[in-house]
Amino acid sequence: MSIGLDVGSTTVKRVIVEGADVVSEVCLRHLGRPEALARELCTEARRRFPGRPVGITGSIGVALAERLDARPVHEVPAVALAVRSQHPEVASVVELGGQDAKLLFLDRAGDAEMNDRCAAGTGATIDRIAARLGLAEDELPRIRLRGDLRVAAKCGVFAET
Repeated sequence: MSIGLDVGSTTVKRVIVEGADVVSEVCLRHLGRPEALARELCTEARRRFPGRPVGITGSIGVALAERLDARPVHEVPAVALAVRSQHPEVASVVELGGQDAKLLFLDRAGDAEMNDRCAAGTGATIDRIAARLGLAEDELPRIRLRGDLRVAAKCGVFAET
């Protein structure tokens, strides 16, 4: 049994796995309170599974590791391990976070690139555009299912203006 937390710029995610089986998973927006929510999810998991170690990753998570008595894990190896475990056929991954985007190539050990200079296309930009359009968070997946959308080849930051 393993417990993992990913504390990012907009959400806290927790997964509990036994071998390759996902026992429990949750993803919640922390609304500017990442440590409080991470502590709550960590405490709940430790209550359910006493004595199990907790690994923590994410743009904020590693900084919280000591305060939550969790083992820090770098984001890129954590994502690579999860994808290899759950989807071994996948050779590359694009992970869109709240403030960055990562491109991982899993067919070459250790080869990963991360776009850390531009927030275009990340969760924060998508959230701001949705808000400007007056859309609730749960409407975004339904809009995607309506059909093909044309996207101009523009910077996501300028698309907000």
